[in-house]
Amino acid sequence: MPVVTLPDGSQRSYDQSLTIADVAADIGPGLAKATLAGKVDDQVVDASYLIDKDVELAIITSKSDEALELIRHDAAHVMAQAVQELYPGTQVTIGPAIEDGFYYDFAREEPFTPADLQKIEDRMREIVGRDLPIEREVWDRAKAMDTFGEIGEKYKVEIIDDIIPEGEEVSVYRQGEWFDVCRGPHLPSTGKLPKAFKLMKLAGAGQMRATAYVEPLALAVDRHLFAFRNDVIDNFDLVLLTDTVESLHCLRTIPDFTLNRQITTDDLAHAVFDLL
Repeated sequence: MPVVTLPDGSQRSYDQSLTIADVAADIGPGLAKATLAGKVDDQVVDASYLIDKDVELAIITSKSDEALELIRHDAAHVMAQAVQELYPGTQVTIGPAIEDGFYYDFAREEPFTPADLQKIEDRMREIVGRDLPIEREVWDRAKAMDTFGEIGEKYKVEIIDDIIPEGEEVSVYRQGEWFDVCRGPHLPSTGKLPKAFKLMKLAGAGQMRATAYVEPLALAVDRHLFAFRNDVIDNFDLVLLTDTVESLHCLRTIPDFTLNRQITTDDLAHAVFDLL
């Protein structure tokens, strides 16, 4: 009979185990829809995490400090899926979130070119539109090595062999038919990822490091702006021409702002939140 203590000190008691998503739904439909993940006893976990004992829980939404890293991490996975759909035979190695975006290292016989980036971006947005559930699976080490070996992912086999001790289980995240070894956590589905990203550059001869920023045309210079809807660009037509706030302009009038007026990040965040 778990007791869940929320950040405001309030408590909710349940007569059976339940997920973070279940707790969010119990609190209200708005929170259920906004839930990206949870923080259980200071550890960030999936929204599908099963609560079976007393815990302290903070539900992570797009407004949370932890949201940006989650979104960037998921964007990396969506990029890897897009690359492997477009360029069969490409192998993946690692793909973490980093301070200013995310990347994935790929290996293929024919090097990527800058022209490939737009194709990959377009496929990424298509995958987001599919709203594929992102599900965590736990495999034994031997199964993981055999499975990745059978599909030609030799680098994944090496990573599992080098990093994961014998007898230890392997965490795998699946979205649709695509899957990868990953500790997580991740968003509930690809549809929770904003279609707001830009692939910026390539690196390496046989491998590609595509650094991508989960900002609509580098718009989200502050994590709070991730409260935007996925179609924010179409709805608000905001463009940041560089990565500095002083070049931010409104191409359509927003309440309290005039065309081309330079504004601060906080100004923009408050204005957009008022419109959502």
